Amino acid sequence: MAGADRIWLYLVILFILIGIPGMANAARPPDSYINCPQGWTCISSTNAIARWGAGNFQTYSNNPCGESPDGELYYCYAVSSVTKPIADFTCQTGVENDPLQVCCDGSSSSDPDGISMYYWTFGDRSEEMSSDRPGFCHSYPNWGTYTVTLQVVDRAFPPQSGSVIKSITVQPPVTIPTADFTHSLHCGGNQYQVCFDASLSSDPDGISRYYWTFGDRSPEVYSDEPKDIPHTYPSLGTYSVTLRVFDRSSPPQIGTITKTITLTTLPTIPTADFTYQLNCNGIPNQVCYDASPSSDPDGFNQYIWTFGDGSSDTHVVQPGYTHTYPSSGIYAVTLTVVDKENPAQIGTITKSVIIPPGGITVTTTASNPPGPRPKTPGSMIPVISALGLVAILSRKMRK
Repeated sequence: MAGADRIWLYLVILFILIGIPGMANAARPPDSYINCPQGWTCISSTNAIARWGAGNFQTYSNNPCGESPDGELYYCYAVSSVTKPIADFTCQTGVENDPLQVCCDGSSSSDPDGISMYYWTFGDRSEEMSSDRPGFCHSYPNWGTYTVTLQVVDRAFPPQSGSVIKSITVQPPVTIPTADFTHSLHCGGNQYQVCFDASLSSDPDGISRYYWTFGDRSPEVYSDEPKDIPHTYPSLGTYSVTLRVFDRSSPPQIGTITKTITLTTLPTIPTADFTYQLNCNGIPNQVCYDASPSSDPDGFNQYIWTFGDGSSDTHVVQPGYTHTYPSSGIYAVTLTVVDKENPAQIGTITKSVIIPPGGITVTTTASNPPGPRPKTPGSMIPVISALGLVAILSRKMRK
């Protein structure tokens, strides 16, 4: 073989061994490769791992950017620090008046690339639920404590995930007890003592304990019963009284109320009294009444007479009043006096008044009765005792 022929043979063998330039790319046209954006490197995965370390880089696209002579595809890679999303959520029980329904919100989860999916497991053996929205509602079959798991997936490539587990308790609706009380001033006749009553407090589970704070820096008082809670204050004045009530649920719920009370001087009860004169003004069956013996420091704004003969009550502002009876007899006469400053304070007295038969003149121990009276010498006025009048009336009735 000539020398020139041998040279061509050697070149053919060499091209076969090392490959003809451009032949390796013949299977994929060069214009099908993508161009890597700025900051991305067209490199093989083997070289990317060698350069940055496994898991420390990300891929721009699934489309290759080139190919090695031995056929290994190149992709656009860039170094990255992998950030896992932070999962977090809150839950609200008793939604839409359904105590078994729970609505959870995972919007507090975070990731620089954003959250793409939320996966919920509610701890009652129900199926895992997924949503691309952060909120999700679930109805439990029974009361109890459940373990809720949220897993979130971010938008990175490849995607990263994060999860969090929390416990929630589903229980019957909680009712806060209603605290309320009344009070009575000057109970026991002591102007510094107030009696409290918490019977108006209520709760479906019942009230187990009552705690009183009387507003005078005295220690809080505990009671099992709502009634008959007396407290003596050091002085007159205005005090803020607080009542706390605990119901019988577990854990107990607490209701509170604060009221203001004003402790004033013990009011004086009016004293009612009266005198009367029979046959006054010389008219048989007419009686002149006088309420001047009644007493009260504030005075009176009204005198109310009930004469016992079926006539209507008489309201007057002066202590004296004259009444004519239809016939002789024994009448129960009642006087009610009303305090001038506090109309709620009244005094009452009832006396029996005997009206003798016509023609008999009788006087009683009345001092300064109102109205004119006959000026008859005392020695000429027969004084008849109550027993004598009764005897006369008895004889008259037998006739």
